[in-house]
Amino acid sequence: MTNQSWCANDIPIINSGISNFWNAAVFVPITRMMDVETTYRKQLILMVTQRPAENLAEIVAKLQAIAQSGRFYAHDVYDQERYTQLSELTGDLIRLTSDASPDQLRLFLDSDTGYVTPKVDVRAATFINDKLLLVQEKSSGQWSIPGGWADLGYSAGQIATKETHEEAGITVRPIRLAAVWAMRQHSYAKQRLNDIYKMFFVCTAETTDLHPGVETAAAQLFTQSEALATDLSLQRNLPADIQMLFECHAAAQWETRFD
Repeated sequence: MTNQSWCANDIPIINSGISNFWNAAVFVPITRMMDVETTYRKQLILMVTQRPAENLAEIVAKLQAIAQSGRFYAHDVYDQERYTQLSELTGDLIRLTSDASPDQLRLFLDSDTGYVTPKVDVRAATFINDKLLLVQEKSSGQWSIPGGWADLGYSAGQIATKETHEEAGITVRPIRLAAVWAMRQHSYAKQRLNDIYKMFFVCTAETTDLHPGVETAAAQLFTQSEALATDLSLQRNLPADIQMLFECHAAAQWETRFD
């Protein structure tokens, strides 16, 4: 068999499940996948749409990572073409199996170049007089620990300081890394297509004059029971995160928790 041909035996059987697909699709040389448009597109869409909903995002993310990394490292023009087709197939799957907006699709499909790695979300838990600072999101009216995406050119600690100043108007200094979670391994709402690491810092306040920012409607201090009683933004922080951060704040010593 030449590099530019393949036979029916190379096509994964739908009923064998996802593991057989990976055995066929990942370990067959990509230059043999000449009919991705007509064969893999139909079979993979049928197979994936029959999977439980909670598995779809992970499957699609893996497909996109293979396609994105493959396009970066492949030197052969045929490999480049096949990986591009695989990326287009990923877009088809997302459109069929999610309610992602066109902007979200573009962010997921086009934001990374090279080897695909998880995105990083940084949260800054600041305690003043043993109360936790939460901000109210203008967009949803829900409450969250200040934070956001890790921007280029900043360390994780600098992001914690920057986001708190932008969202609550005060200057803080991170003193502990309380936890690093893999978002997909926890029950956060509205799981994104990308894999995300969530970093939770405990911070001390260097100024205390709270005022909301452009994206926040309020910035307030809460006891643990008060914080748990708020309408939390569950895609940003869970009740378990609030409890863990109060534990970290009260502890004389703390070992960073991670998945």
